[in-house]
Amino acid sequence: MRAATAPSPDVAKPEALAPMTGREFMQALIDGKLPPPSIAETLSFRLVEVGDGYAGLRGRDRAASA
Repeated sequence: MRAATAPSPDVAKPEALAPMTGREFMQALIDGKLPPPSIAETLSFRLVEVGDGYAGLRGRDRAASA
């Protein structure tokens, strides 16, 4: 059985995402209108560009910034 967790304020609500296309969703992430996925912080990357059939990510070398 999965443990119940309280919704985080930094998680986008499904009803807010439903009317968006995939590209609109990705652009909203870039524009800061939606919170970034937690995996982006874990792996030190961010979405910087989106186009037709293309998504550009920028990563950070954790060793260099330590």
